[in-house]
Amino acid sequence: MEKCDYVLEIKREVFVIFEAAKTFSFGAFFFQGTYTDMVRSRDNRDKREQLEKDKQSAGLVADRFPGVSGIVVRMKYYQKLLISPVLMVRTVHFYPDGYAYFNMACMTKECVDGGFDLTPAITSLVKHHKRSGTGKMICKGDGNSLSDGHASIFYEINVQYNERSRSQ
Repeated sequence: MEKCDYVLEIKREVFVIFEAAKTFSFGAFFFQGTYTDMVRSRDNRDKREQLEKDKQSAGLVADRFPGVSGIVVRMKYYQKLLISPVLMVRTVHFYPDGYAYFNMACMTKECVDGGFDLTPAITSLVKHHKRSGTGKMICKGDGNSLSDGHASIFYEINVQYNERSRSQ
């Protein structure tokens, strides 16, 4: 059991003491902040580790799409509740030596398990050897105070093919 795991299993009475002290120290393990901060920090670390595993399991662009020299995704994020409907404009470049992980996170802070998976759209473009495509997606994530369709994106995907791949 890791020292961090031990801290998470502390009973309520001990938790109150740590909340008052605002510092945890167990040998080599040291954490400055509240118990809640520590749990949140651990959750964030676990999410980052899972994201890295997901990216690695997606493989590289060069392996998944051998004839592709690059993919450019332009997105406009929209949120239902904002005064200005456009939350952000974003351009993401995918190179052959990068991960073929095309799941974009929802930008709504309260959204849980949401996002926009562009994998099917990109796979279809490459399969049919098309250079570009556009579309719209609605976030299917949820949260306590979020309504259906709380966020959406409009996307434009441009695929660049290797010279040898185009002539075939």
